[in-house]
Amino acid sequence: MAVQSRDNGYDRAREAATHAGERAREGYAQARERVQHELDRHPEARRYVDYGRDYAYYGRDMTRAQVRESPLSAILVAGLAGYALAYLIHRGRRLRRGESLPEYGRYESRYRWGD
Repeated sequence: MAVQSRDNGYDRAREAATHAGERAREGYAQARERVQHELDRHPEARRYVDYGRDYAYYGRDMTRAQVRESPLSAILVAGLAGYALAYLIHRGRRLRRGESLPEYGRYESRYRWGD
C-alpha cells in the first residue's frame, strides 16, 4: 500500500513538473514572439538591443581576461563583494542594547563532556 501511494505521488509530481515545463516553454515562445514583433515595429529599438548585447559581451570578455590574468585577485574581490553585500543586508538586524535573543536563537549545549 505504501509503495503504491509513493509511486502515485511520484507520478503526480512528474506530471506536474512536465506540465510546468510545457507552460514555461509556451510562455517563453510567446514572449519571444512579442519581442520580435515589437523590434520589427521599432527598428531603432533593435539597434539599441544590439548595442546593449555587444556591450554585455565586451564586458564578459574583459572580465574573463582579468580573471585569467589574476585569479587570486578575482577570488579576493568576489569575497569582499559578498561580505559587503551580506553586511548591507544584515546591518539593520543587530540586537539593540537591552534586547535579548529569542528563545529559538539561543545556543544550549545538550552534550556535557566529562560528566
